[in-house]
Amino acid sequence: MKADPREYLLQKFRDYLEQDEEAVQESNERIASESVSTVDLFTLFTELAALKNEVRLESRQLKSALDQIRELVSSLETRKRGLETELKHSNEAKENIRVQTERSLLLELIEVRDRIEVGIQSMNQYRPDLLARTSPRNARFLLSMTEGQRITLRRLDDLLMRYQVEPIQVMGASLDPQTMRVREVEHHPDRQNGQVIAELSKGYRRHNDILRIADVIVNKTEASS
Repeated sequence: MKADPREYLLQKFRDYLEQDEEAVQESNERIASESVSTVDLFTLFTELAALKNEVRLESRQLKSALDQIRELVSSLETRKRGLETELKHSNEAKENIRVQTERSLLLELIEVRDRIEVGIQSMNQYRPDLLARTSPRNARFLLSMTEGQRITLRRLDDLLMRYQVEPIQVMGASLDPQTMRVREVEHHPDRQNGQVIAELSKGYRRHNDILRIADVIVNKTEASS
């Protein structure tokens, strides 16, 4: 029986493919063998040395960058502390200006208050003559002026109180050079030596700050010979 031509050709093609795979395998093994033989120790050490130098160079560059970052951070911290100090001094200066300005204004208010109080005392001590006493209009005017001054005085006292300004209590107290100034001396054996017996002008304090010391008359038990 004659063989089929198609089967014959297929078998030949299979033989060719199998032969080609073996050739490819042999070629790969030959290339690998040649590569192994060409990679010797000298080449390996050379490449390792180059890699080591590259790593060392990159380490130096990294260290330099870290040093620069540290210097920058240190400079920023120094600048920050400087700005905080400047801000603190600025705030202290502003606070000092505010305190001094308030102090000056409060002293002006105290002076105005004193003048009004003196005016009220003068009106209370005023004794009109006969012609003035017979004029109801003058009497009403005097009463109206006095009452207006009292109202103004109360408003000033309220304003000073809102700013925690209070008068220094001196009557009957012992002389305190920090809050009192002696203007006159009187002699009363029945009173203690150095005791305040009269107040010529009020003293005022705000918290621990003495705005104005009081002018007083003090007692001295023994008169100088």
